[in-house]
Amino acid sequence: MPETPQTPTLKEASRDGPRRDLLILLALCSVALLPGLNGHGLTNWQESVRLVAAREMVARHDMVVPTLHDQPYLAKPPLFYWVQIGLARLTGHESPELLHLRLAVAIAAMLGVVFTYLCVRTLLRAAPEDDDPGASNTFAQRAAFWSAASLATGPALVRAGRIGELDIWLIPFTALAVLGGGIAWRAHSERERWAPGWLTLACAGLAGAALTKGPPGVLPALLATLGACLGRPAWERIRAFKIRSGHAAGILFSTLVAGGLILWFRPVESVNDAIGVALLTGFAFVLCLFLAGLFAGGFLRGLVALWRVNLPLLLAASFLPLWLWGRAVEQRIGTERVRQYAAGEAADNLNLLVLEAPLRNLELYAYGAGLGSLTAIIAVIWFAKDRPKVPRGVWPLLCWAVLSLIAFSTLGKGVQRYLLPAIPAVAAVGGLWIAAAIRDLSPKALSRALAVVVAIAAVGQGWWYGYGRDDRYAHRSPRDFMAALLRPEFEVDPERIGSLDLWTPAFDYYAGAQVQPYIDEGVSIDYPHAQPRVETLLPRLRAEGEPYVLLIRGDAPPDRPDLPLAEDRLVAMGFGVELIPVDADFRVDRRRTRLIAVRVWAP
Repeated sequence: MPETPQTPTLKEASRDGPRRDLLILLALCSVALLPGLNGHGLTNWQESVRLVAAREMVARHDMVVPTLHDQPYLAKPPLFYWVQIGLARLTGHESPELLHLRLAVAIAAMLGVVFTYLCVRTLLRAAPEDDDPGASNTFAQRAAFWSAASLATGPALVRAGRIGELDIWLIPFTALAVLGGGIAWRAHSERERWAPGWLTLACAGLAGAALTKGPPGVLPALLATLGACLGRPAWERIRAFKIRSGHAAGILFSTLVAGGLILWFRPVESVNDAIGVALLTGFAFVLCLFLAGLFAGGFLRGLVALWRVNLPLLLAASFLPLWLWGRAVEQRIGTERVRQYAAGEAADNLNLLVLEAPLRNLELYAYGAGLGSLTAIIAVIWFAKDRPKVPRGVWPLLCWAVLSLIAFSTLGKGVQRYLLPAIPAVAAVGGLWIAAAIRDLSPKALSRALAVVVAIAAVGQGWWYGYGRDDRYAHRSPRDFMAALLRPEFEVDPERIGSLDLWTPAFDYYAGAQVQPYIDEGVSIDYPHAQPRVETLLPRLRAEGEPYVLLIRGDAPPDRPDLPLAEDRLVAMGFGVELIPVDADFRVDRRRTRLIAVRVWAP
């Protein structure tokens, strides 16, 4: 008789990891992520603000409260800043530089690939797909390798691992949390036992995700575990046709009501809006279907599973680190200011039923995992058509992908980087199909073809982000512009530079000082603090008797073509204005408007 499958221990899982797969994966990551690591200057607003905030923490000798222009900047918890500062200290630098920012995200991407491999492999081998444990372990290893290889060369991970956005750190933490929570669920479902070692791993992953991005950061991992606990018994009742006619009527009625509420809350104004309504209504149907499965007999089993995976412990690991950090911040800046920042972040990130959100998120799923996205689409058709027998450990992976999509499509505004921690789940679904195809078709031919695909993807993206992007789009970064402006012949004091109706934290980094943004015509700029009006600069210049440099648009903003040129408006206000002949090109307004520098004074 075949042996009863056993849930692996932490020690067994780490000992069994095949070295060859991990070496190949690290080689792919190195090719895609490391060439020309800091060859391209700061371009993205998000990466610029993370670097500037980390530098200010060092300058202020405060590792608790991130600041921007000496004012608290609590948009995100401090873990990503700590990583940059730690890397700077390890390399002998007092303050983080661009290299440390880019190295921090490259390390996160590599860890995400490795942890995704271990997660998929361990979850799938925990439950053999058939009566042959050896065959199942081979299947699990193949699925894990191609999942991780797809992720390592997927556009979403490579871009995030090249641009210093903190969301990339959610991938390794989420993979750890899903691994720990998924195996804890397996220990319950197979042997009705606790798994304290795996729960500890899940808690560590959740704590790291919380300190990276707060509550949105822990959502995908929690949904994967909760979905496995509640979704599996619900699906068993649905698949066994235990849904009664009354339940079916309730599902239909609830879905129609949900669709009506969506139309009432968000009127349809375009074809994309109509598609969004259809997708959100479909999500409502899925949730109603599984609720019906729970109430048809799966609810008690789900509660027992939640108890065995220690849901209160997982929630504590998700929110206790944030609470402790919040208390430390309150002691420095006061409770009221912390509450104001928290309310502002909640208002900015919590956007119910944005009709474009499902389409944007599905777009990320369709390309983000590269080869894994393509094969995931095939896998969905495969599941629907053939209903294959797959390892039970697939459940946390499926819930990770599906429930994250539903949650961020109904609660968010469709910012694709928010869904980045769910991309490993998409790659895992695709890897599952690849493993089955290799098993059932020609293993050598298919493996070689797929190897060529991921190798080309790694080399191509490594060249583009390392060299090609800067060669073609150097004007997207203010690096060259600021370097030219600060040449000795222009006699520009870095401490006396401001900007008018525009700003990016990259100005601060390349100037080596704070560049104060001013406003005039109310052109919206992404600056987290109040901006003074530019007229207030006149009395200051009269009192100081020294000129000042302003960075302004050389043309009218594309969305305000009737607005007089910034240079003319400054003259009309009474400023003396002199153009500084900077010979480098930097573009704003999505690369449509050139930036110029002018010297201003009070006549």
